Amino acid sequence: MIANARAPLARAALLFALGLLVHASLRAGLPDAEVAYSPLYKGDAPVWRAYAESLRRVDADPDLPLQARFELGLPLRPPGMGYLAYWFGDSIRWLLLVLGASLAPLVYLVVRAGSERVAITAGLLTASSAALAAMSASMNNEVPYLFVVLVGLLFLEPLRSRPCAWRAAAFGALQGVAVLLRVEHALFAALCAAWGVLGRRGAGARVGRDLACGFAASLLVLLPWHVHAWSTIDRFNTESSSPVPARSSLPWDDAARAAIEALPGFVRGTSYQIVESTVRHRGGSSVTTDDLRVLGEAFGRQPEPLPGHPFVALYGPLNFALANHASADGGFGVDLFARPAPFPGGVENFSPAFVAASQGFSQLRFEFPPHVDLVVHGYGHGFAWMLSDPASFLSLAGRKLWRFWSGVSHGLGASALPIGWSGVRRRVDLAVPDGAWGVAWRLLILGLAVWGGVAAARQRAVAMPWLLWIASTTVVTVAFFGYARQGALCVPAFSVLLGCAVSRTVAGARVAWAFAVTVVLVSGWFAWQGVSITIDGVEVDGRDPWPAFDYADRRLELR
Repeated sequence: MIANARAPLARAALLFALGLLVHASLRAGLPDAEVAYSPLYKGDAPVWRAYAESLRRVDADPDLPLQARFELGLPLRPPGMGYLAYWFGDSIRWLLLVLGASLAPLVYLVVRAGSERVAITAGLLTASSAALAAMSASMNNEVPYLFVVLVGLLFLEPLRSRPCAWRAAAFGALQGVAVLLRVEHALFAALCAAWGVLGRRGAGARVGRDLACGFAASLLVLLPWHVHAWSTIDRFNTESSSPVPARSSLPWDDAARAAIEALPGFVRGTSYQIVESTVRHRGGSSVTTDDLRVLGEAFGRQPEPLPGHPFVALYGPLNFALANHASADGGFGVDLFARPAPFPGGVENFSPAFVAASQGFSQLRFEFPPHVDLVVHGYGHGFAWMLSDPASFLSLAGRKLWRFWSGVSHGLGASALPIGWSGVRRRVDLAVPDGAWGVAWRLLILGLAVWGGVAAARQRAVAMPWLLWIASTTVVTVAFFGYARQGALCVPAFSVLLGCAVSRTVAGARVAWAFAVTVVLVSGWFAWQGVSITIDGVEVDGRDPWPAFDYADRRLELR
């Protein structure tokens, strides 16, 4: 009995060791671009580093103005990774290494309740994943997020068979933590809760109790952040970032000055300057309330406040709009930021200096009303375009899914067998190989995934959480950006599907073990040999040759 109990833990430990060897070999073989990230995957690492540095500045000066904080102190994105980077500093690289190596044993422990053979195969494939190894080498939120998701799944199947209030609370708390890392996790959490209720084998009253415990635990985790986030937005909306001068070059009547003071605080000073300069350009001698219409004549809309009570973060509508418009290519892009002010009233009615300063930007600017419009009404803009041109949207969705699939179907081991690492690193995304061989490999893995899906249909008890994971991640991909890194999050799920297919025999499991050992040996060779990397022809030599906030596709070559 003791030996039987120890066997799963021994297998989990072995999977951790295999994963650690693959992940550590990748790091050892690559030249460092920066402490925060590797050349293979920069992603949002500069963002999280700047976020952590801003938190340290606030520690030193709690009264630091919002304008001096990263992203103006606003909850533009979920805070989880920023706080991890703040708490761990440069040592977060070692945390990510350990968390990345832990993914394979967690997959094994989650799946083994349904099938030991499937669990072993899925764990081996997860430990061998090149995409997951690359993501654990960079300061991004995918690996911590996936770790929390997998720990949460350890509680799900027991909840379905044995109602338990504390287990439901633990599951709910972990869902709250996952949402603070990636807000779209709320969809997967809701699907899991629905599946748990519909498939519950037990008393109906206990279902309601467990749901209440899980929801309350999630709420307790999320509440402190929302109190902070909503109060920050209220401060940003009400406090003037650039106060209206008490005296000006043109006289303002009391009603006009009151109208300016009623505008959101973050746009108050800028609006004042625009109105006054425009009135002066048009030959006016004073400013009245009617003159404030020039804001609409310049921007096509009046300034408006930010939403006061977003769920976790403000960036949902903004990202939806950036991901779904006529010139979107399927990946991340800021094309909409560069659009100039529309000037429906005619540019000739405004000063040349103001017209030149309103020709669009490369980053989000809250004093520019068209940008705030994307933050507030982004979902409406995105859906309006989809409905106006459904054929183009379907084509765009296909491109998003193909990029997503390039992350799922990446190579194995530190050297990314058999396709290698040389290829393209798209904007804030993971490097993936391109060319005919890369396409052929992805199609091959797609065929294996279909085979696995058919096999999983006969093992629904094992596969259902992973099918829900694939479904929710696919929906997020189609709705927002097509990322290879998003596909890499599904490597454990597709590993389970493939495990359902190849592990029906003892021979299949043995082949999986032999293949994993081969991958580890090749990974060790990768670490010992080392590689040189060029990015767009510039060799990486202990530093990133491109700016930290670099929104351009780059070609990587490994030698």
